[in-house]
Amino acid sequence: MSVGSDHGPLIVHLHVPKCAGSSINKVLRERFPQSHLLLTKEDAQRSVRKHIRTGAIHRLDTMFGHVEFGIHDPTGRNAVSFSAVRDPVSRWCSFFNYVHTTPSLAAHKAFKPVLPDLEAVDGMMLKRFRFMGAGWRNALCRVYLGKPVNALPWEDIWPTIEGRMDRGELVLGDIPTITTWLRQNDILTKDAELPRQNTSEHNVRGFDDFVVARPDALSVRTKKRIERWNSHDIRLLEELRARGLVSAPPRSIKKTIPAP
Repeated sequence: MSVGSDHGPLIVHLHVPKCAGSSINKVLRERFPQSHLLLTKEDAQRSVRKHIRTGAIHRLDTMFGHVEFGIHDPTGRNAVSFSAVRDPVSRWCSFFNYVHTTPSLAAHKAFKPVLPDLEAVDGMMLKRFRFMGAGWRNALCRVYLGKPVNALPWEDIWPTIEGRMDRGELVLGDIPTITTWLRQNDILTKDAELPRQNTSEHNVRGFDDFVVARPDALSVRTKKRIERWNSHDIRLLEELRARGLVSAPPRSIKKTIPAP
């Protein structure tokens, strides 16, 4: 099928940190080498406006980055956004390891000496490190709703996300589901798998100054804390599981997105 540009919907990857986003971005770059746009969190809106102003937005097939749903709205393009989901406990472990092993991150220097073990995380840590409270808590729902969700009731979150899914504007699923969806839409070749990019298994090698976080090694207390801090994301996964989106692929965009 034809995707993107003037021949189909603009494909928008909402890259939630530590949800196979680097792997998905690599696939999109290789599939659309001359017609992709990488969006950085700090400069995303300005970059989109520039592409609108120059007319280049109509030549894009895809854009991706650490952005929230709605980044495409000013373009006037017919669009489908998609994202892989991940269990919050597993995602927190991966993010914790990533911060400890990535000196280029702004949070690395301040965070590393204070929290060498995820078992020590508590509510005070969330207040002390704003990136943990804003970036780590309920990250899935925040990205898919397009605004902060920690202070919102579930009833103000799920109906909007569900409506976007039902209208074919948003595709969510676990990695096998998203992999199948990418194949269905000729973005990933048949039988191909996502490449392994930026994995925790690789990142933690050679580091011995912190306790590597693994879901199966965390105490029940810490797991429950993480689940409580991510209660909206837990409920989101329950809804997706009820819809079969963690075991069966969603509909193809060629059926759910009307012609431009």
